[in-house]
Amino acid sequence: MPRHPRPPLHEPVQLIRQDIVQRSLVIADAPCPGLLELCFMLRNPWRFLDDITSDWKMASALMEWSLETIVESYAHMLGQLPSQPDIIVYSDDLGFHDSMFLSPTDFRTHLLPRLRTLLARIRRLTSAAICFHSCGAIRPIIRDIADLGVDIVNVDTKARGMAVREIRQSLSASTVLHGAT
Repeated sequence: MPRHPRPPLHEPVQLIRQDIVQRSLVIADAPCPGLLELCFMLRNPWRFLDDITSDWKMASALMEWSLETIVESYAHMLGQLPSQPDIIVYSDDLGFHDSMFLSPTDFRTHLLPRLRTLLARIRRLTSAAICFHSCGAIRPIIRDIADLGVDIVNVDTKARGMAVREIRQSLSASTVLHGAT
């Protein structure tokens, strides 16, 4: 995909005064869509889902381009901040209210290895805790997400099968379950 330039990166909005940053918890929100979401935007969700099953070369190229673009956007954002954040958010909606966009097998085959690479590269950019946010009924892969080494998991507890008690039991005691009451 060398003929397809990456989108221009913009300066992060400075919402916190410098003197407050030093005393407050700083959370760096996701500077761009997640891996699956970006592939959906580039190709169209239905076409990309079809690519996963019938045109793996196209799907692979889109995921690799997206991975590089996402890492570049995090590097740019972190380089523009006055100090390292305490928490960095990675957001990728992997499902909808009733199910996941990919089967657990397809997720583990195609997306999980790239997510592992992506989060490892973000981890090299910052020592901040990583919060993985995903909407949708992603219960079948919640353990896979936690095993990526994320510190905080933020999920949609109103989606099917996303009961807080079961999710909490599938996560290690050291993984923070955020946003669930």
